[in-house]
Amino acid sequence: MGNTISSSTPIPLLTNTVATSYNRKGNYVVQSTLGTGNYGIVYKVNHTHSHKLFAMKVLQTSTSAQLRKFREEATILASLSHLHIVALEDIGGVPDPETKSWNACILTELADHNLLDFYTAYSALGISGLDEAIAQTLAWQMLSALTYLHDRKLAHGDIKPANILVFHDSEASRLTFKISDFGLAAHLSLVDQSMPTPVARYTAPELLLCDGGAEQVCKADVWAVGMVCRDLCTRALMPPHIETKGMGSWAKEAIDWMTRGSVWDRPTAKECRESVWVRQGERIPAGLLRVLRKELGLDDARASDEMEM
Repeated sequence: MGNTISSSTPIPLLTNTVATSYNRKGNYVVQSTLGTGNYGIVYKVNHTHSHKLFAMKVLQTSTSAQLRKFREEATILASLSHLHIVALEDIGGVPDPETKSWNACILTELADHNLLDFYTAYSALGISGLDEAIAQTLAWQMLSALTYLHDRKLAHGDIKPANILVFHDSEASRLTFKISDFGLAAHLSLVDQSMPTPVARYTAPELLLCDGGAEQVCKADVWAVGMVCRDLCTRALMPPHIETKGMGSWAKEAIDWMTRGSVWDRPTAKECRESVWVRQGERIPAGLLRVLRKELGLDDARASDEMEM
């Protein structure tokens, strides 16, 4: 079974483990673990030459199938350039703690939060009216990224809160969301029924039923964004996903459109961006963003990182 892809993740790396760039950009030193993604573990690392911080996803590449999956994900990321898609910074390798063979690394820009952590943090602040404003901003930005992907015949295949990264741009006073983790992404010509099924709550009905061809996989990405927005508006993003708040009429109309059960009646990402509610995105006041940054301790955290480097 040497050519099958194992769903097991690599043995976790110890702090101060050194990964090496395949592009001769130097080394990256592991600082901490950020989480687990498809087929890999994600770490915060420090680049020894520039002292910049990055996210590093380590994937097992002991079989030909695993190596092919790494190449597919890295190739897709390298081909993309969009404000709301996480940027590939480098690729590299690191010894496996158990087997001592080399595993592959994908290095990307480091976010302030993923959406789950951000939601937990800002919900604790109890700021009234923030949920829908954040959902609108996310919808506008994510649909822009999906339009870009789908125009290039690419489907992400695993849109969910953990794969949406949050960046606080203090200079521009804006909140930026970016799609990450392209482990399940595929070109539409390569989509088949053997693709793994993503998290059920954010999976469109046609994927759960294994119904619909490659052209419909893009509509499943739209469904997932709609469900994330619904959970934000109704304060149901965290398990057990109990809705504790109603949606405004404009929000409900747009989200119901994105999550239509029939893939044939569901709009494309580009069509969704014409919705009145979606077009009102990017409306979080700069003053409120400054309060969020201060209350979430982002400035203090970045100053601490700079001192450690």
